[in-house]
Amino acid sequence: MGLPLPAGDQDVHFVTHSTAAEGDVVPAVEFRSTSRTMNAYLRDNKLVTKGLDTLADGRFSTGDAGTDPAYLGLCGGAPQIYAPAVLVTQQRLATPGYRETIDLALRTDPTDIGRLSATPEVQLMVTHTAL
Repeated sequence: MGLPLPAGDQDVHFVTHSTAAEGDVVPAVEFRSTSRTMNAYLRDNKLVTKGLDTLADGRFSTGDAGTDPAYLGLCGGAPQIYAPAVLVTQQRLATPGYRETIDLALRTDPTDIGRLSATPEVQLMVTHTAL
């Protein structure tokens, strides 16, 4: 999907759907990381812009942000990401004729929804749709 996973991930769960219908999730990954690693990951992969001071500035959805892991086919007790959480969405061109949508749900700090928790649960999903 063109995005490496952050170094040092823990409790990684993943599934791929090579025959997914248009608009369905192709790969889905859920893991636990650190807030420092995920903040760098968001900036380094241009999922958020540099200079972002808070994830709750109105550009991203907040609340229950993840998709039910069982629905995605993730196994092994992958937890659902409930509020407080943020959903970062980015669209970009994928293979010729397709748009790729990256949805990244991250657990945020219970005392400040604009900051990631110390060890956030993360759910990364990618869908493809025709242009």
